[in-house]
Order: sequence, then C-alpha cells, then structure tokens
Amino acid sequence: MKKWILAIICLFYASFSFGRLDGQPEVTVIDKKFFFKLTSVDEFMWYVKQLSQKSDAINAVLEIDIDFAEEFDADSLNDIFPSDRKLSGVFDGQGHTLYNYRSTAVEDAPLFKLIDTSGVVKNLNMVHVGVVDYRPGGIASVNKGLIENCHVEGYVDATHNNDVVGGIVAINAEKGTIRNSSTDVRATSRSYGANVGGIAGCNWGKIQRCFANISLDGGSHSAKVGGISATNTGLIEMCHTEGIVRSSSHSTKAGGLVGINSGYVLDNYSSALVIMESWGNSAGGIAARNEVQTKSSGVIMNNYIIAPRLNAFALVDTNKSTLQNSYYDATILKPYWSAKDVYPAVNKDFDGPSWYYSFSTSQMQSDWFAWTLNTQRGNAENSGRWSRYGGYPIFADSTHLPIQRIIFVGDKLIREQLSSYTGETTIPDSVDVPEGKTFLGWYTKDGVRVTANSHLFEGDTVYAKYGEETDMKWLVCYYNSDMLKTKLGCDSVGTGEAAAYKGETPTLEKTIGYTYTFKGWNLPEKIFMDRMAYALYDSTLNVYTVKICNSPDTAKCNVEQVNAFDSVWVKYGSSTSLYVTYGEWYDQNQNEISMPRNRYVKVISDTVLYQKYELRESSSSSEEAKSSSSSVQAKSSSSSSVEKKSSSSSSVEKAKSSSSSSEKHDAIISLTRAHMELSVNSVSRSILVTGAPMGSSYAIFDMQGRVLQKGRVASENFNIAVPWVGGYIVRVGKQTWRIDLK
Repeated sequence: MKKWILAIICLFYASFSFGRLDGQPEVTVIDKKFFFKLTSVDEFMWYVKQLSQKSDAINAVLEIDIDFAEEFDADSLNDIFPSDRKLSGVFDGQGHTLYNYRSTAVEDAPLFKLIDTSGVVKNLNMVHVGVVDYRPGGIASVNKGLIENCHVEGYVDATHNNDVVGGIVAINAEKGTIRNSSTDVRATSRSYGANVGGIAGCNWGKIQRCFANISLDGGSHSAKVGGISATNTGLIEMCHTEGIVRSSSHSTKAGGLVGINSGYVLDNYSSALVIMESWGNSAGGIAARNEVQTKSSGVIMNNYIIAPRLNAFALVDTNKSTLQNSYYDATILKPYWSAKDVYPAVNKDFDGPSWYYSFSTSQMQSDWFAWTLNTQRGNAENSGRWSRYGGYPIFADSTHLPIQRIIFVGDKLIREQLSSYTGETTIPDSVDVPEGKTFLGWYTKDGVRVTANSHLFEGDTVYAKYGEETDMKWLVCYYNSDMLKTKLGCDSVGTGEAAAYKGETPTLEKTIGYTYTFKGWNLPEKIFMDRMAYALYDSTLNVYTVKICNSPDTAKCNVEQVNAFDSVWVKYGSSTSLYVTYGEWYDQNQNEISMPRNRYVKVISDTVLYQKYELRESSSSSEEAKSSSSSVQAKSSSSSSVEKKSSSSSSVEKAKSSSSSSEKHDAIISLTRAHMELSVNSVSRSILVTGAPMGSSYAIFDMQGRVLQKGRVASENFNIAVPWVGGYIVRVGKQTWRIDLK
C-alpha cells in the first residue's frame, strides 16, 4: 500500500516536469518530502507562479542569493509577480538572501500574501526590502503558520486608513508563530488609525525570541506603534528592541515593545527611544496601554527598560490590568517634563508607587537582577530564562546558563549565593564555625562536596560540615578582573597553606588612558576554606610623544611628552625673510584635521601634527627683494595651481579618509574647543567620546541591545574601554552612533 502511495506522489511531482518548460526547477527529497530546488531567477519566478495557481502546498529550497534589481526594473515586480500568493508548504531559504525586493502593488506587495496554517518560511534573509501597500509586511501580509530564523532589512509603508504594517508580517494571526527572527526596518504610515510594528502590525499569535532594530512612526492621527507589535492580544516573549519609536501625531499610542496590549508580554527588554512629540498621545517604555478586553486581559511581567531617555512614561502610560516585576533604570532614565527625582513609571491606575518599578544601573547590572526576573523577586519558580554575561541580563541559552539561587546553611547563619552564567556556584568567602570545631567544607544533603566548580540548581541547599580534621584540601579558583570575570584555573591548597597561582601572569589590556600591571590576588595569607580569587592591578597613566611640525619633514619638529588626555598648545611656524600663509593641519597619515581657535589639542596617542603652508612676498620689501624673489614667486605661482588642484582633491581625499578612518588611523587626535561638536570614534579597543555635554547620560550597548557601560558625563572628552572587537551602539544624550572596533 505504501509503495502505491509513494508512486502517486512521485507522479504528482513528475507532472510538473513532464514536457518541462524553461525555469521549471528540479526536484529533491529532504526529510522524506519533495522540494523544488530554486537555482535561478527563472526557477524562483516559476515557483511563485505555482503559489497563485492552487499549487500552494508545494515545497521549495532556495539554492542561491537573488538580486531582483539586477533582473528587473524598479517597478516591474508589480506586473511580473502573480497575485494572491498563498503558501501552504515549506519554503526554506537555507540562509540565502533575496535582495531588493520592492513592490507597490495594491494588496499583493509582500513576497507572500498569506502563509497558511501548514505553511512554513524559514532560514531566509531579505535585504533592501521596499514594500508599500495595503497590509504590507517584509515577508507576508498575514501569517497563520510558522516563520523562523528569518531576517528583514529595509522599509515597509502603509497607505490606507486603519492599515496594518509590520517588519516581517502585517498580521500574525491566532495560530501564527514568529520565532528566532529579526528586523532592521523603517516602518511608517501616513494614514488614519494605522498599526505599525517592528515585527508585526498586529499580533494575535506568538512572537518568541525576536529582535527588532527599528525606526517606527505612526505618523497620523490615532495610530498605534510598537517596537515588536502595535497591538497584541497574543504572546510576546523573550524579545528585545532598540532604535526609535515615535509618537508624532495626535492621539497616537506608542510603546517600546507594544502600543496597546491585552495579551501577554513576558520576559522582554528594550533600549528603544520612545518619543512622544504631541500632547494627547500615550507613550511608555513597554506599552502605551495595558488593557482588559472581552476575551483577554493584558499581562506584563518580567521586563526591563534601559533607554537613555524617554519622552514618555518609563513603563506604561495607562495600566488597567496586570503589571508585575518589570523595571526601568532610574540612573539613566531621568524626568522629561517634571523635576521629580524619580521618572514616573506609569501615568495612572498603577498598583504601587513609581519607585517600585525602578532600580539603579548597578542593581540592574547584577546577577541578582537576573535572578529577580527569573523568579519574580523570589515569589515564583525559577523560569530559567535570564542569564548575565557582563552588564544587564540577557536571555539564557546553552552557553549562558540561567542565574539561580543556592542556599548555604552554616552553624547559625544562612546565606543565599547566585550561580554565574557558566552555571558554577559562587562560594561564600566566610563561614561561622562553632567553638572547638574545624570547618570541613560545604556539602549537599547527599554528602557531595560543593566547590566553585560545582553546578547546582535553583533552591538547592548545601550545608557546612564541621569536625576535628586538620588535613583538609581546599579549592582556590582564580579569575581575572575583566568585565566577564574570566576564569583562569583552579588549584588545590592544604589547610593553613598559602595559595600559589601556577598559570601565566594575568593581564588587562591597555586603554587610551592607562596601562595596567598585575600586583597579586585578593587572598588571605593562609587558606582555611574554598576561595574565589580575583586579580588585582596597579594602573599607570599613559604618556604619549607628540611632534608638532612646520612641514611634513618630521625631522624639524618640536617634541613633547604629554600625559593621556592632557592638552598641548600648538605653536605656528615662522619665517624671517618671507611671509607665510598657513593652510590646513594634517596628522602623520596625511588626514586633514580641524585645528581649534585656541590651538589646544587633547592627546590620546603618539601623534605627529604638521601644517601645510605657502610662501608669499612681503608687502614692505624693496624692488630688489621683489626682483630677487621673482623666481621664487613664479615657482610659487606655478605650484599654486597645483596646490589648488590638490585643495580641490583634498575634499575628495578627506571624504575617503573619513569613511575609512577606523582602518587607517593608528592614532586619533581629539581637538577640544569651547563649543566642540559631539563626536564618537574608535581607537584600538576603546571608544573615544569628544565634545560631550556635561551632565548628559551615556551608554554603551552591544549589538544585542545589552548595556555594557553607562553613566553621566563628567568630562566633555573621555574614553571607554570595551571587552572585545566588533560592533557597538553608543548613545550620548539623544544621539546614537554605530561603532565597529577591528
């Protein structure tokens, strides 16, 4: 019987290739399912045509990247793509990318109009998307099936009143699921009552483990705008957002995660800047409104907000339902319209004072805060969803294990310790010992010895063991004092003996300002219990060599030794026989720089500065001097045209050098002036901020939106050391930069 069924299926797929036309793809078998292999643009176009001809259950795998701009005119996709593209089968992008998919067709602009309940889109990237439509989405208008491991970059714009627009889909229906997907999109609507979301315009299903880097604007009266979804009656969990959510028109509802919520918003975080530009609007870091509806009630739990500033309420504008265990960083989130010390968490109808919803940065950048999110302040079973890898909590995964609480019971004292992201237990650094007894270590109720290498679980209890023995061995584990507290190794040490680290001497990477020298460990002279030792360092202010030259000839320079961040005064050159017309200043890489009027330069590395100049005749010289200098003037005149050419080309060279400054500059000079323009640059493994307004807030985020460092500007020029190369988001005041360290 099975053979007959298989034969029928084979005949069905063979029917596509009988008398095969150009563009018709080959068939392959994956996991006992037939898939069409899309290896060209023609084959892809053949596939989408089948979707509109009641063959929507077919499966396909994308074998190549496709750039629609290379194959079609900008507006031709409206005519070429067939209408009513419904997907009931599986479309697997296999990590490939569709570039420049742009369409403005009415009602059929997205790649798929409908992903049905059995439809699956996975492992697909779409870059430079441009969809303008009724119910536009980066991948589909409506999803009733599954979208996973997909990424969308570009813009989606709605054009109709009461429209719905989303970065991935316009509507995620009740049975629809979007997970492990991301967007980097601009989504807008200029029509009345629109729903604008970073992942979905409306969510009635599930959105899980998604990330949205967004620029959203409802733009019109009565719009709803949300970092993940504009309206939510379903489930949004373990997602995060960054970027801008704008409430720019009257009666708009805007939130960093959701505009209006009557579903579940659980275990999310946002660093998105929520801007309320028009009075009469509602805006909050999490949601504008949390409501009770006929079939569902809003539940917002276990979330946090770390935006540097919100022109909105910190969490929720209007809360009519459940808002629990959700917080904002009160250190970096300051009042917008009032002089109150605490930023208002909610506008009205909240279930507690506003301070209940806030912690300081130091509190939120702790294992304790991750545990608080996991357990609702110890009032619920550990969810296992939150870990921490330096900075704010992150979502737990196979390499970042959840933060859990372990209980240590001594003779009279009970202590609570937290595990790290590695799952290892933090051992107490002291214990109460009964008189006449010796501490023998920590043990589980089953008699298993517990050390810093032990992996325990939430609520596990360990007990101090006492006895008469004196010949004990203790485990001393060594950690560096970097941001991640990198583990360097462990040694066994006898009771009363001194610990001796046997590994290579630990180091901290040099920053712009300081060089670090290892000086020892925070350990007692003798060991009587298990210990966790951290490296200690002395810091020395860096001194740099600065050469200030009258020409590119570096042999004729004034040389100074300058402490890091100190300023040096730049003296112009002089000439006794001829006047000098000075030009632009350059560094040792011949990159043009701007010299401040006071000629004070703040130094952050070894540097060479020189000034180009022209020679001209003195107006008071004699005719003989004029005659004797005529040849020089002629040369100067002839070189002037060259200099003009080089001047005109210098702007081109400047543009080129500025675009690649992070690659070409071994040293960067920060020039200080009274009203210097705010700028951010990368220098080695540090981020340099210059011209920062005093007292403004700053924060450094990794590309997952986690805050690595933050604080208040105490000096207009400062540098920040970061733990690794890669991309970072830097925010100072209201301005944001993307910095790549190489």
